[in-house]
Amino acid sequence: MKEETTITFLASECGEFHEMGECIECTSLKEAFRHYQRFCKRSPQMVPSLEFSLHHADDPLYNEGEYPLATREKGKELLSYVPYYANHPLVQEAVRELEKLEEQEALERMKEALETEGEDDGSDIYTGSAGDN
Repeated sequence: MKEETTITFLASECGEFHEMGECIECTSLKEAFRHYQRFCKRSPQMVPSLEFSLHHADDPLYNEGEYPLATREKGKELLSYVPYYANHPLVQEAVRELEKLEEQEALERMKEALETEGEDDGSDIYTGSAGDN
């Protein structure tokens, strides 16, 4: 009996050498994205990564391997190198979900920036005259 193909996600503090930092496997992209965001804030110099892995894939060549999950042009280019991933419905769904998560994050950052801007009490405004030294 053939098992159903599943997908998991990996958030790595160090994208190139997973052993050099924290590495967390998740069944939920939302959870993995949350860890990835934390790594980006805590250790940006380690170039954190967000990856996926297919399990019980039809083609054993693509079974259990880890591959970067990204959006925009970079993501499309990376996926185009491996048509099996680019055309896989679970990967396509993950890319769409990641796009939504990134949009939400951008909106939250904008909202925080606007709120911070609105809290400005004016204490940083220079009130002296041009002749002051």
